[in-house]
Amino acid sequence: MRTNLRTFLTTSRAAAVLRPALAAAAGALASVAYSVSAANWFLLVALAVLFFLTVSAATRKEAFFTGWLWGLLFFSIGLRWCYGSLHDHGGLPAVAAVFAVILLGAVLGLFPAAAAALTRAAPVSRRLKLIVLMPALWSILELLRGVEPFGFGWLSAGYAYASDFFGAWAPVAGVYGVGFAAALTAGFAVELLSPQQEKKAWLKTLDAIALGALIIGTLALGEVSWSSRGKPLEVRLVQPDLPVMMVYDRAAAQQRLERAAAMSVRAAMGSRLDLIVWPESTVAYPLRDGLDPAALLAYDAAQKTGADVLFNAFYREGPGRYYNGLWIARNDNRPAQLVYRKHHLVPFGEYVPWGFRWFVDALGIPMSDQTPGKVGGDPFAVAGVSAAAGICYENMFGEELRHAWDKVNPGFILNTANLGWFGESVLNQFTAMSAMRARETARPLVQAVQNAGSALIGPDGRVERQALSGAQNIDLTLVTAEGGPTPFVRFGHWPLAALLALLLAAVLGHAFLRRPR
Repeated sequence: MRTNLRTFLTTSRAAAVLRPALAAAAGALASVAYSVSAANWFLLVALAVLFFLTVSAATRKEAFFTGWLWGLLFFSIGLRWCYGSLHDHGGLPAVAAVFAVILLGAVLGLFPAAAAALTRAAPVSRRLKLIVLMPALWSILELLRGVEPFGFGWLSAGYAYASDFFGAWAPVAGVYGVGFAAALTAGFAVELLSPQQEKKAWLKTLDAIALGALIIGTLALGEVSWSSRGKPLEVRLVQPDLPVMMVYDRAAAQQRLERAAAMSVRAAMGSRLDLIVWPESTVAYPLRDGLDPAALLAYDAAQKTGADVLFNAFYREGPGRYYNGLWIARNDNRPAQLVYRKHHLVPFGEYVPWGFRWFVDALGIPMSDQTPGKVGGDPFAVAGVSAAAGICYENMFGEELRHAWDKVNPGFILNTANLGWFGESVLNQFTAMSAMRARETARPLVQAVQNAGSALIGPDGRVERQALSGAQNIDLTLVTAEGGPTPFVRFGHWPLAALLALLLAAVLGHAFLRRPR
């Protein structure tokens, strides 16, 4: 009797070694999809391997361990950039920093582990596990990981396709809907590639039709235009390539400002500028108001160029109340204005989780206990065009960004960041999240980054211009967008959450009705 791969993996003595090795290799392969854009199909292969190993597991414990090992390698390699912030800037010994990254991967690996274990435990057919249950559980747990209280959606499956095929679902269902489409494809692929059984041939045909409908639907969505061309703005992204400043030094802080100001007033290659953007951490100390010397330098650049100068700086509202904010200096007689206060703060970097004050103090992280602004921020405009804003890793939270539409209809999105804490290995992942926000909202996005990767991203999620590393100006024409909000902006994650809950209820209801009596 011919032994197929599934039988081998469940009965052979070699399975004790082969299964974990295959799971680990697939998890490592999946992480490559976020570093090399042309390799995002690696994630589909890795998901298919995980799904196959899950339904082939002999026990729930085996499935849990398989999913956890997959996630351990996936997250530990994918989040390797955390090492730089912990060791190079935080001063942790190399061994401790490596251990911390692996520990983070081990914790996050519990999410795919839970999806695998729950799938294996469900009393339904292997087919339903592959084409419904595992994709649904995978997406539910990704959604739970990305929202509060976990709030860490980094490396969600959808980000690998921000500007690619499955990204067509972003304006409808957001990043987790994109991930669900990819997971469904992986599940159907495993089921269709399984050995054919004559009595279930019609099910294979049905599965092939369903997969074809998913692909055709994705292609059709990719042809939909969710916005139209609006007013063009001439924008300069200043990338001064300033080092991370751990301790305040007045002379060094002044040099930083003078460097950005000098780059701002250089002659533009094209027409007159409308907006100049300085990246996060160019201003190295908190401002009390728009008459601070740093704000006056930005105001001087606005007067010389005729452009609005948007810059990032902390705002000291009072004792113990600090905001990470965006300011605008305009070519008028008013001082610089604070137009946005960061809402989603970084744990350990911008606020201290309960019980971890000792850890933050040991790392010596400055400005680590800030006050959050309101979700969505206040509306502001550049050259008559409304804008939505975010600071650094706020580009990971589409559910929060969409609240910028509560008061106005933004024509573009703007993000300022300093990735010097992490090194350039984080840049592709960061840009993919910006691209996903652009595609979810059908709005162009400009990101100004301190050391590398300042970019213009179109409303279709494609990177149109991007800087390499080093100090430089990026002068570009930003074509803003017009049109109503996308379905995702209107409804957020709720329609997808309802669909996933309905699928889960249908599978469980099917299992209940077919249980032995």
